[in-house]
Amino acid sequence: GVLGAGMALQGGRLLTLSMPGMAAADTLTEVGSWGVGLGGAALSAALLMALREFRVRAQRIRTSGS
Repeated sequence: GVLGAGMALQGGRLLTLSMPGMAAADTLTEVGSWGVGLGGAALSAALLMALREFRVRAQRIRTSGS
C-alpha cells in the first residue's frame, strides 16, 4: 500500500513537471502516467486485501462465539 501510494504521488509529481515546451515533456508525461496507473493499482490491491482480511477476522470472531 505504501509503495503504491508513493508511486502514484511521484507519478503525479512527474506529470505536473511536464510543462509544454520542455524537451523531456513527452517522456515525463509517459513515465508519470505509468507511475500513477501502476501506483494506483498497487494501492487498490492493498486496500482490497486489507478489507478481505478484516472480513475474515470478523467472521472468525462471530463464529467463535466471543
